[in-house]
Amino acid sequence: MQTELTRTQKTQDLQKTEAQPETQTETQAAPEPRHPIEVEIHNLLHIMDGFSKLLEQENDLLDRAKFSSIEGLQNDKNHFVKEYKAKIQLLHDRKDEFAGIDDTLAETLIVKRTAFIKLLNKNLSTLAAAKNSSRRLAQRIIDTARDTIEKKANYNAIGAMMRSNPKTATSMSFNEEL
Repeated sequence: MQTELTRTQKTQDLQKTEAQPETQTETQAAPEPRHPIEVEIHNLLHIMDGFSKLLEQENDLLDRAKFSSIEGLQNDKNHFVKEYKAKIQLLHDRKDEFAGIDDTLAETLIVKRTAFIKLLNKNLSTLAAAKNSSRRLAQRIIDTARDTIEKKANYNAIGAMMRSNPKTATSMSFNEEL
């Protein structure tokens, strides 16, 4: 009887531990608490402000052709892109809550997002202009190098050195009077 009681107790204890929710291990990150939609909108506005300042700085550097300085901004730019995308996705998932936000906050969001998108478009066009400018410069260098090359061929159709141009056969000329 004692053994049967012990088995029943062990079974009940096991069922109790299985029924309890698992505690998070140290390796698992705690889920981010769900903030009110207004707080998330203010966070997005803050991200857009920081990202806008970075884009304005990058546009200024592009206009002045300071390409080496732009390279230092890329880590921050990638960070802002990730934060912005994550916040937009979070707000998109909660789009049903937008009906309850304050009209002033909604207007602020619309105005700031419109200005931000204009700045993004300006940044994209400035980057495209810089890329095209660099491509044209490289093409001019290549064309100038091609124009300065001697027009006379040094090799014939089968790839052998032509005898009509003996100077090109050696890197220096010989003095035959020795």
